[in-house]
Amino acid sequence: MLQKPNVIATSMPVKPAKPSLWFAVAAFGSAFVLLALIAGSFKTQPHILGLGFELAAGGLGFWLALIILLWARRQGRLDPFELPTFISLNVYGQMILPTWLLNRNSITPIPWLQSDPGRKMTMAILLIGFGLTCMWAGYIWTSLRMSRTGTARPSGFGTFRTLPTLALWFVTWTLSFLSIVAGAQGWAGQLQGFVWGNYLSFIDMVAWTASIALAFHVFRNPSARGWIWLVVMVLTRVYATLLNGSRGAVLVLLGILMIYYYARHRISIRWLVIAVFALIFLSAAGSTIRENLSQRDSGIGVGFIERIEVVVESLLQVADRSMESLVGQTTELMVQRQSSLLDITASVMYIHTQNQIYVGSEFLEYLAVQMVPRIIWREKPTSIALYDISGLYYGFQTRGLSAIGLFGDSFRIGGWIASTLILGLLGVISAWLYQRGPGIDNFAMIALYLTVATRIITYDTNLASLTLNLIQMGVLIWLLLKYFIFAPSARVKRQPPQNNFS
Repeated sequence: MLQKPNVIATSMPVKPAKPSLWFAVAAFGSAFVLLALIAGSFKTQPHILGLGFELAAGGLGFWLALIILLWARRQGRLDPFELPTFISLNVYGQMILPTWLLNRNSITPIPWLQSDPGRKMTMAILLIGFGLTCMWAGYIWTSLRMSRTGTARPSGFGTFRTLPTLALWFVTWTLSFLSIVAGAQGWAGQLQGFVWGNYLSFIDMVAWTASIALAFHVFRNPSARGWIWLVVMVLTRVYATLLNGSRGAVLVLLGILMIYYYARHRISIRWLVIAVFALIFLSAAGSTIRENLSQRDSGIGVGFIERIEVVVESLLQVADRSMESLVGQTTELMVQRQSSLLDITASVMYIHTQNQIYVGSEFLEYLAVQMVPRIIWREKPTSIALYDISGLYYGFQTRGLSAIGLFGDSFRIGGWIASTLILGLLGVISAWLYQRGPGIDNFAMIALYLTVATRIITYDTNLASLTLNLIQMGVLIWLLLKYFIFAPSARVKRQPPQNNFS
């Protein structure tokens, strides 16, 4: 059997993908936002958040669409997975639109947001828009500077090594899956799950990086064995996330879509339609599984075998429902989860403007403690109260860990100044990764970029996790790509090309 040549990193610029589809999507989105703004402004019975919120939500949508379109026009293509574009679309579509269009008359349970909620929620939107603008400014400035100085060059990675990467994927994915089984059976709590959680998280990230590299290789060099592996990988990852009733199944499919886009430089409308239906189905399945698991949980957790039964029953339930019902459940889930991120952002701004000092010193203390390896400091505390915040920002009587989101967390570090510096720096980092990866079609750096874009820099994470993952896991993943998944540069000439999927 003839083997296809192996694909290696290249510094040749990529031919821009045809932007017509993405331009049409962006134009439609901006027109929709404008129409919603006009319609909402002339309602005879205005919603509880008021006209100021209406103007802020619609204006931010128009502003983001304008930035994305102008940048795409300058670049000659619209890449939906450039980090500022990707984050902007996610933030607006998941944090603001659900509240603006679907949840505008809901009264938040946070006590201090129940009086004059429109003004406080409007300030939260202005903070988000300001942070996204700072990110775009850092991204555009760095991208243009790298283009002028020619610093977007190949990073010296060698030839992709298929068999070692496949072995790495098998070992790490098996360990990751077993950790899910252990957690489902309640073993993680007995083994100080929080301490071991960081190690298990890194193992899972290594498995995902190996999956990205192998999937990219399969899309560039399609073969029967490669497609079989890809189907097995996707099904096992999706099933593992469904065991916990998490939204990870949706993220797996989105990640595959991103890998395919950068490997083939295009996405057909057919696959987009299939992906949309799959995302709706998996989103509804995840929420149904969570509901069924909570009903079976008697306070000691749900065992692994019982979880398998729940997953099968839930999937059959979802498959028997109409598409209208699935869309409704997905919409309800989005409103419940994402509106809370906007609520807590507004709460953070109110609390730290009126009552509390900023937590910049506590943030630096947290980073300093967590950066020390446990092998050096055996008694290192597992956590400090930096994110024990539900009592402070939600008004609960008992405190507890809670999601806060990137924008609210940046503001409580040091107000508007901290938001400017943090989001601007994220734009700089995003541009550096993009220009040395997808921007020049560098295989290894694309794998690093996609790992960062899907697992580290996300809008709903907290700043401490993002910083630590970039410094610790990001560097380790880069070393793994440099010296294991890809052959060291000095050995490239002595090692013949290989394609073990053919």
